[in-house]
This record gives sequence, C-alpha cells and structure tokens, in this order.
Amino acid sequence: MELFTVCLLPSNEQEVWKLSRYLSEAFAPLHMAAGSDVLKWDIDAGQGRISCFELPGISSPPLARADVIRQAAEGIADFILYELEPALLRTLMQKESGYADAAELQKIERIGRELLYGEHREPLSIGDEQLADWRKRHSKISEEISAFLTLNKTVHVHGFITFRLSAYWNTLRETVEYAVDEYVMEKQYQDFISLLRYFVGMQDTKTSVVHLFQMDDGQFQLCNSQLLPLEYRHSDRIVADMLEAEMNVEDRVVSSLIAASPRQILIHTRCSDQQVIRTIESIFGDRVQVCSGCGNCSRFFEQMDAAASPMTGEAPYRSEI
Repeated sequence: MELFTVCLLPSNEQEVWKLSRYLSEAFAPLHMAAGSDVLKWDIDAGQGRISCFELPGISSPPLARADVIRQAAEGIADFILYELEPALLRTLMQKESGYADAAELQKIERIGRELLYGEHREPLSIGDEQLADWRKRHSKISEEISAFLTLNKTVHVHGFITFRLSAYWNTLRETVEYAVDEYVMEKQYQDFISLLRYFVGMQDTKTSVVHLFQMDDGQFQLCNSQLLPLEYRHSDRIVADMLEAEMNVEDRVVSSLIAASPRQILIHTRCSDQQVIRTIESIFGDRVQVCSGCGNCSRFFEQMDAAASPMTGEAPYRSEI
C-alpha cells in the first residue's frame, strides 16, 4: 500500500537523491523500533519522485500512518532547511531587497546567511545562537507538511514551499529586511570612516607619538611621549559635529586623536580585538601600533590593578577622553 509520494522538479536528479538521504535518516528510528525494514521505497530520479510503500506480509506489526507521516515531514523539513533555504533566501533578496547590483546583493546575502546560520554562514554549520530559531522554522515547516500529508498522499515540495508556507516566507522576509538595514548601516559607517581617513590624510602631524591606554572598563587615557595625560579638543567644527552625530563609544577618543594628529599612535590594551581598536586602525592606518606587552603596559596595568584592589578600594587616576 502506498503511504505517500514526494515530488521534486524532474530536472534536478541530485536533489532527489539528497531528499532520499534525509528521508532515510528521518525513518531510521521507525526501522529500529520495528526491528526490520517495514517500508519499501521507490525512487524515480528522472521523474523527480520518491514513493513510500508499506511492505505486505511482514511479521512486524504495521506502522501507524500518523507515525510515517510525522517522520516524512521531519525529513522533508530537513531537506528544505539544509538544501533549499539558502537559495530561497537569495531569490527573495533579489526580488524584495530593493538592490540590483550583484556586489551589493552578495554583501546583503552574506549578512542574511550570518543571521540565519551564524559566523560560518552555512546551514550545516549552524551556530549555537541561531539554533533555537532554526528549530522554530523546522517545527513550523514539519507541522505544515504533516497536516497536508494527513489529508493527501502526494506533496510537491517546491509548490508546497511557494503556496503553503506563508509563515516561513514571512520569517525569511524579516531576515531580508534586517540584512538590508544592517548593510545600509555598515555602508554608512564605512563611508564615514573613509571621510575621517581623508581628513587625517589632509592634516599635518602635530606631535610625534601618542600613547593610548585602555582601561578594563573600556575608557581611555591619552598620554604624550612622556606618558603625561593629554586632552585635545577638536578645532575643526565640521569634524567635531560629524563625530558627535555619528560615533558612540569611540567618538571622544577618535576626535582627540584627530585633534592631536600624531605621527604614531601606540595603543596599550588587554583586549586588542575590540571594535574601537579596529576603528582607530581603520582611520589612522599604518600610524597605529597595538602594543603586545611593553614595559609601559606592565607598569600602567600593574598600577591600575593595585589601585583598584580591595586593599584600597580606589580606582587609578585617569584623564578620561
């Protein structure tokens, strides 16, 4: 007796074999529980069809169709999310992002894939933070397919995705919208950094070296070559207004560094991979050197640790900028 049939586009035989693998993995628990194969599979890759039949005359008790449908829905949902979703996301971005340039679309897709799958941007390497949302998508798709196959024996996967999974499409649309917003903000930020880099390049250097010490709480202390605290106010009103409007945590330190216009910037920090450090490097380029542990670092951080210890309960003196 035929239990169900899954249809794919007949032009892509590779998809058929991939789907058959996901179905086989999904049905493994049922076969293990029965103790033997209780189902027969008919795969016609040329026609894009996979049919499942119950084997007649077997000694094991027959499987409940509800159990079969549930496992089939799990396997089809796996196939959709692992194999089809990246292409669905790309197609949706091309249609609804508002961008036509291939390079821009590629950047937006990169952001979207990172939102869905994490830093590796691949569904088979999904990050821990994205796993809960992935499971929600999987559960919703599986429920929709299970409900459909309960009333119908044949499901056309691509047609089902197009016409039945409206809630799933809404989730992908939200991802596209967020990715576009992130791209716009990233582009504005990079344009702003480029503009600041231009101002820095046009300036004459005013001092040979500036030492920039970062506290454990993220604040900075700007010092001259004798390690005496400095504080600069930007004389260029345009740049000052730009920094005030565009930057957040790093606005004052960047403004002070532009005002100081040093030939060299030595950054002393315990956390060299922070965004503010990368921002300073982006603006000042090869003028920046991040210290990996010099004598000045040792003395400064030892003094800071000692001053903030429970013995004194006081924070070290600093000139915040």
